[in-house]
Parts: sequence; structure tokens; C-alpha cells
Amino acid sequence: MSEWQPGGPSRLDMLLFLERVQEMDLARTREWIKREEERLAQGAAVPEYVAQNGSGPAMGMIHKGTCRPLGADVHAVTADDARRLLHADVTFACQVCRPDTALGLL
Repeated sequence: MSEWQPGGPSRLDMLLFLERVQEMDLARTREWIKREEERLAQGAAVPEYVAQNGSGPAMGMIHKGTCRPLGADVHAVTADDARRLLHADVTFACQVCRPDTALGLL
């Protein structure tokens, strides 16, 4: 962390802010864990691919089943459907899990 600047927030203020951000991140991670535990308890299988619906003018996104965003509006799709959606330019591939690579589109 850089040196304190006169007139700016104190080092303590900056550390307290960092603590709040980390607490929010931890709370979000715990919620993800809770949802995954609930999903596993229900015996739900992880689909190979999922399509995330876009909102408004935004297009949707294709993810590998293990990457899908929790809490988002997603539904399972087959590999063929994922390829079709990506070719039709109505969705785009997640830049994290790269389903387009797994589907042989790159």
C-alpha cells in the first residue's frame, strides 16, 4: 500500500474499506457454496453446457456446465444446441470457461 497522502483518506480508513470489500466477497462466496451444496443435495447432475439468457438488447452466453453463473437465468443445453446458438450469433461464449474451444469451434 502506498504512503498516506495529506488530505486523502487515512491509512486506517483505507484498511477498513478493504475489510468491508473482503467481507462482501466472503459473503458472496459462502452463498455460492450454500447454493452448490443445495444443488448437490437434490442430486442434480451438472449439465455439459448451459445457456444464460441475456436481458434487453444483451445477447445470451454459453457456459460449460461447471462454469455457469449461480443465480443467473440459465438452462441446460446439449452440445449441438450450444454449437447452433454460437453459430447463429444469438449468444457468445464465456471468456472464462471457453465452451467454444471445447466444442471445437476455434
